Amino acid sequence: MIKIVDLHKSFNGKEVLRGISLEIRDGETLVILGMSGTGKSVLLKHIMRLFKPDKGEIYIDGREITSLPRKEIYKIRKSFGYVFQEPALFDSLTIYENVAMPLVEHGFSKNEIREKVKWSLEMVDLLGVEDKFPEELSGGMRKRVGVARAIVQMPRYLIYDEPTTGLDPVTADRINELMIFLNEKLKITSIVVTHDIRSALKIADRLVLMHEGQIVVDTPVDRAWEEEHPVLREFLKTVGK
Repeated sequence: MIKIVDLHKSFNGKEVLRGISLEIRDGETLVILGMSGTGKSVLLKHIMRLFKPDKGEIYIDGREITSLPRKEIYKIRKSFGYVFQEPALFDSLTIYENVAMPLVEHGFSKNEIREKVKWSLEMVDLLGVEDKFPEELSGGMRKRVGVARAIVQMPRYLIYDEPTTGLDPVTADRINELMIFLNEKLKITSIVVTHDIRSALKIADRLVLMHEGQIVVDTPVDRAWEEEHPVLREFLKTVGK
């Protein structure tokens, strides 16, 4: 479980996170919804301990991480897979080499790497593209390669940063289906940051709305329509009911 307690962060005198408290339960898909500039990605980077808060605590599986030394932080990060908004693939490397990169960095044998890469690509329905280069794949396929790389070490937590941004509606829905499949198949805890309300309503177990650096709604997704916060109502208005 991840527990965040009274998290604050400012940049150049501007307060971006204003007292965030949140628990992320094992096995759930938590969607953090909000407009651009509300602090969603900054919160993710704190969970990954890429940023250190000005105030507050973050617990990963019962361990407070904000003051850990660098060596211990690296160990904590092994529990996470991260799917970037852009696939962030290396154009000069094959798909196999892109997915294998985290395994190479951590000293796995060639046989272990081969098995894990094959398994990972199979999970995202991309077997057979190992020898291709990123430019040979569609945007949706490149996104799935990014997911394959994120899961190749079997993390406990999988973080998605705006996973459907820039995709057409059909491709975006395939990514939604993939996220649901992986959550069920791998029994993984998923944290999804998005401003895509359609995606949020489809994949979430629980929906959190951030606004002006604070959490203003925290609800099971099937009760989202009962919430009265005006920003959430604006999001929901775009999909109707």
